[in-house]
Amino acid sequence: MRAYAKWTYRMAILLISVSFGCSVYFAYRVNQIDLGAKLQHFMEKPKYHLVMINQEGITPYWSQIQSGADKAAKELDAVIEYVVPVHAAAQDLSMVEMAVASKVDGIIMQGFNEKEFTPAINKAVDSGIPVITIDTDAPGSKRIAFVGTDNFLAGRRAAKEIVKDTNGSAKVGILTGSFSISNQTLRVAGFLDGIKDTPGIEVVAVEETSINSNLATEKAYKILKEHPDVTVFFGTGSLDGVGAAEVANNAERPGERIKVYAFDDLPETMELIKQKRIDATFVQRPFSMGEESVRIMVEFLKGKKTLTVYNTDIKTIRETDIASYNPEEQG
Repeated sequence: MRAYAKWTYRMAILLISVSFGCSVYFAYRVNQIDLGAKLQHFMEKPKYHLVMINQEGITPYWSQIQSGADKAAKELDAVIEYVVPVHAAAQDLSMVEMAVASKVDGIIMQGFNEKEFTPAINKAVDSGIPVITIDTDAPGSKRIAFVGTDNFLAGRRAAKEIVKDTNGSAKVGILTGSFSISNQTLRVAGFLDGIKDTPGIEVVAVEETSINSNLATEKAYKILKEHPDVTVFFGTGSLDGVGAAEVANNAERPGERIKVYAFDDLPETMELIKQKRIDATFVQRPFSMGEESVRIMVEFLKGKKTLTVYNTDIKTIRETDIASYNPEEQG
């Protein structure tokens, strides 16, 4: 009996040992396989390494551009490095040079100040790195394509809406982000072209705001002080409409309100439209810009024929459109 009990005890110990050993082995194998998969995933290198450079920082507008770019990159085996210089043009140019030195596959960038950026773009292209301009073009450069709004037509669209809303009679003060950035200058030029056959629309002033909301407010006050009969503010930059609305709201005009027209769909702009302090904003399609710029770049890198200009659409948003407006659908 004792011998049987001792045998049973030994068999139990043996079974436990075997069971434990198998558990350890299979756990090791599972972890080894899992680790191998993780290492393989880590070591996988996307086929295309792109750099996107913008001067405006992380704004809702550029967040939508990046979302569109990320969507295309994920589908096309690309990775995008986003670069936002702390300071303006000089550092932007150095970022282009760094991207060239890093031998990235392609650069997507704003063509701010074409005179300054054209040599940098040309140098990159001559080094074998294609450049696509986005949002703001540098048509005199060797860039392979531009993706963004037709800003001249956008200015004409704004003119058409303002002529309609004012029955062709208004004194307009224009706030523009820059006198040297092409997307801003083209919007102003398009607006002037759009009102040329409407003698009742007079532009009383055009002020530069340097893409700064505080300066936009300051310049709107300046226009109102120098032209107290102004009846419309038109802002060509995303921050200009908000600054103009503050001034228009505080203007003492018994029975008369200064109309305000803006660009883009910043949260502040949309809220002011809800409050009926901004009459309309002209919304671009940044998601589509980001997505199409990456698609065109990858097509080019594959040796395929691509468009040299891809104009995205623009939409007028008023108070009645706010409830149904979805920024992601603007892509």
